[in-house]
Amino acid sequence: MQKAVVAAGYADVDIIKTLETFPARHGLVNVQKITRALGGAACNCALDLARLSPETRVRPLAALGRDEYGAYMEDCFRQQPNIDLSLLIYGGETAFTDVLDEADTRVRTFLAYRGANKTFDVDSVQVENLDCDLFHVGYICLMDALDSFDETYGTRMARLLHKVRRAGILTSVDAVTDSTGRHKKLMPPAMKYADIFCVNEHEAGAAFDTPLRREDGRLDMDAMEKTLRRFRECGVAKWAVIHAPECVLGLDENDQIQCRQGAALPEGFVQGTVGAGDAFVSGLLLGARGGSALADAMEDGIAAAVSSLSRPGASEGVLPLPQARALLQKIRRGEYEK
Repeated sequence: MQKAVVAAGYADVDIIKTLETFPARHGLVNVQKITRALGGAACNCALDLARLSPETRVRPLAALGRDEYGAYMEDCFRQQPNIDLSLLIYGGETAFTDVLDEADTRVRTFLAYRGANKTFDVDSVQVENLDCDLFHVGYICLMDALDSFDETYGTRMARLLHKVRRAGILTSVDAVTDSTGRHKKLMPPAMKYADIFCVNEHEAGAAFDTPLRREDGRLDMDAMEKTLRRFRECGVAKWAVIHAPECVLGLDENDQIQCRQGAALPEGFVQGTVGAGDAFVSGLLLGARGGSALADAMEDGIAAAVSSLSRPGASEGVLPLPQARALLQKIRRGEYEK
């Protein structure tokens, strides 16, 4: 049987509440709509990979509880026949997140209860049982045990990636946007043992405390390129990628910069932005696993992200890759310049 892809790490249930606007402190606003979907890297990427590539065996590896949210998570996974649930770990309470989604701007705020994710650590991963050729884990800055200090590797996340890579498995890791300033402490150790490192412009800038947007809000392409090269200096072995709505910039295995323009989506197309980054990563990873050039894999990542944006949840809009590519071809591309 073909080797699987493992999507590991943070897993929760997102309770998505669409608001008229964000309230002031002590204020009250109306909730227009409530939807429920899976969230976190282990859930989003597992579902995205399974939807993008129905012929690929996908194995989520995460900690969850035997409770209502845990049962909902299992039910969502079972809707995809190519998802294998045998790596799931049970104990504690299933994590959940209230996702506050402002209707007009689509800006999101997250209220997270980490639950069983707090216990996910290096020993949660039995490499001999993975049966995979690609291992993706997230998120740095949200996994309590894996974010903790490790005397040899810097962080427990770095130790985990080293453990998996030593078995000959391609490794990938990403981060979550976080306002505590911990990125510059937690991200570089993981880069040393990552074959693929893909984050958004906010997370990338936070890694070295270097803003990647100018004061006028435009991307600073020179700063992005320098940041990618610093990722390589920190040890990222194959692809380093920064994605933003305007464009995607990547550094390939030959130290060449690759760029792809974002999609200029028509008014009303975006129904929710939850999980679009995970959808992009999933398209990128399928390209890496299939031997694509970085530029082509980035294009597939954009296609996956665009399809994700068409529905409120993280993964429900994701299409099989040929259909996602066809959808992207119908959409005007941006014309972003330095």
